[in-house]
Amino acid sequence: LLRGTPLLCASDDLRSTPEHFRQWSADLSDGRVELRQIALLEIQAMVRRLVHLALDDAPLAGPCARAWAEGDEAVRHAAAMAEFAATRFREPITAGDVAAAGHLHPNYAMTVFRRVVGTTLGAYLTQCRVAEAQRLLITTTATTSDIAVAAGFGSQSSFYAAFGRACGQSPGAYRRSYRGAAS
Repeated sequence: LLRGTPLLCASDDLRSTPEHFRQWSADLSDGRVELRQIALLEIQAMVRRLVHLALDDAPLAGPCARAWAEGDEAVRHAAAMAEFAATRFREPITAGDVAAAGHLHPNYAMTVFRRVVGTTLGAYLTQCRVAEAQRLLITTTATTSDIAVAAGFGSQSSFYAAFGRACGQSPGAYRRSYRGAAS
């Protein structure tokens, strides 16, 4: 989950995921607002379930699997730091805060984080914040300035810059593209 690799899970809730995707696709393209809202809520719930499972030491697949299974301390430290960042991205947090969550010196912690997760802490926090902003843009009627604050951006300008880089369009255009699909 941290590096874009699949999460292997035995949860009964996730066994029918292909059927869920087909239903969500149909609901999102149906045009009825109520079905669209239901699908978005179910998708949010599924993502939250995956994050919860990942944070509860669910088995990993991909590059980290062997290191995790063998008890590689770097992976465990990085997972603790990623969990801390993923649950507190809305707050102003420092590299020192994240390093403390991994029980490492800040300089070494950032090296470990980048090596294991595959990105810098700053980029990871921005990804979390942009994903939250996307969710809020699609599922709420909050203003973009309220969404910027709720997603943890320090300023409206940093929100617009990060969102534009990540999504290739402004938050307003992003919201209109999803709202237009529902009508």
